[in-house]
Amino acid sequence: MTKFVRAQLVVFLVLTVVSLSYVTYNYLGLKRVTGIGTYTVEAHFVDAAGLYENAIVTYRGIDVGLVRSVSVTSTDVVAELQIDSEYSIPASSAAAVKSVSAIGEQYVDFTPESEDGPFLVDGSEVSVDSTSVPTSTGTLLSNAQALLASVPGEDLRTTIDESFDAFNGLGPDLARLLDSSQSLVSLALANVDPTVRLIEDSEPLLDTGIDVRPQTLSSVSDLNGFSEQLVANDAQIRDTLDVGPGFADTVSSAFTQLQPALPMMLANLQTVGQVAQVNLPGIEHVLVVYPALSSAVGNVFREFPLGGDPDRGQGPLDVKLGSTQRPAPCTEGFGGIERRDPSDTSPMDPDTNAYCTLPQDDPRAVRSARNQPCATDQSVRTAEVANCPRGLPSTWAEMLARPNGATGPGQTVPAPVVAPIAPAAPVAESVPAATEPTTEAEEGMLGFRDTGESVPYDPSTGNFFAPDGKMYTLSGVDDTNNGKELRTWQDLRLTPLRK
Repeated sequence: MTKFVRAQLVVFLVLTVVSLSYVTYNYLGLKRVTGIGTYTVEAHFVDAAGLYENAIVTYRGIDVGLVRSVSVTSTDVVAELQIDSEYSIPASSAAAVKSVSAIGEQYVDFTPESEDGPFLVDGSEVSVDSTSVPTSTGTLLSNAQALLASVPGEDLRTTIDESFDAFNGLGPDLARLLDSSQSLVSLALANVDPTVRLIEDSEPLLDTGIDVRPQTLSSVSDLNGFSEQLVANDAQIRDTLDVGPGFADTVSSAFTQLQPALPMMLANLQTVGQVAQVNLPGIEHVLVVYPALSSAVGNVFREFPLGGDPDRGQGPLDVKLGSTQRPAPCTEGFGGIERRDPSDTSPMDPDTNAYCTLPQDDPRAVRSARNQPCATDQSVRTAEVANCPRGLPSTWAEMLARPNGATGPGQTVPAPVVAPIAPAAPVAESVPAATEPTTEAEEGMLGFRDTGESVPYDPSTGNFFAPDGKMYTLSGVDDTNNGKELRTWQDLRLTPLRK
């Protein structure tokens, strides 16, 4: 035998020994038996969950070892894991028993929370708090059985029948829908990253939904009650819907019939509002004092029951008859007034210049206009509103304010030019103009002198004559049939007084 042949035999023998050693070490379990190049870790589980000896151990989906044994203790199940030394697994990793397939090939998978140490070493233990097991097949089947048992058979049969009716004959349409869904899937795959971010960002919203779960359940319960009430009142709701159009027509007709009078009434209420604004302090005083006064009167009556019945109160009235001259009546200021025959019922204008002219501190005639407190200052009493602080209300800035900008006396408002009213135009020409000159400071908002006297106006046309002899028109109350444009109720607030 030559040296070359002997050399070949030696090389072949060496390769054979190395190959057999490698196969024996890695594939025949010599590595697992000897423990060379591995370290052992114990993992504690609450349940074996079908885990068996020689099951695979993975780390992030990569095989890193085997399960050497599975034993049961008094508190848990201990799985002894043999892991290759070349893999360093963080000690904070969670170990979970998972299934490779539906037939139950379980394995142990490590999922790290971070890549930082410390790492598992030989003899390390993974506590029950860091392990998990899948839902057992028995539990899954039991829950599925309970779910199927909870479905009413008749309702399920009805649902299947109606589903058949809904999709019967729609095969081509469903095929087109499935074909179109491919485009949707392709678009979704092209936008995976935005979709993932959307899912991650939705966590606060979902947490909020969990936090408001009681309120949501309460709202759903209330909605259920509301729906039941609607069902109970179905007949009344149908009657309302049937009668509603006729009712709306009736209301519309009523407003149409009120159209001539309602704007006039609202315009007149503006004057009432101005009077109420002037006397607002007095109105507030009445609203404050009257409840206490009413309560006091009620208490007085309850203190003197009639016949011992507490529900039948009576009030004592002490009337002292004597001289009627205490205090003496006021006669100053009433001179020149003649007694009117009681049988005379013809209209007669009141004498506005007849009132008690005694000083306010005079003891006579304690109840008279001179003791009327001013609306602007309750401590001042006078019979003339013009003598009150701030003077006549017609000169106040807030009473003269209009949308066109006039805010006080002396500021005139340029009246819009309108077509003359046919019936009133001759009368306006026949009224002589005021001869007394007026200054700019004495003129009111409309440009005429405010004397504080009331002037009559025609409600049907809105025309009135000012003290200067000129005719003016209150916009919004004039006759819409007198050759003018049609006006609405909004004009009562938007249209200023015009000349």
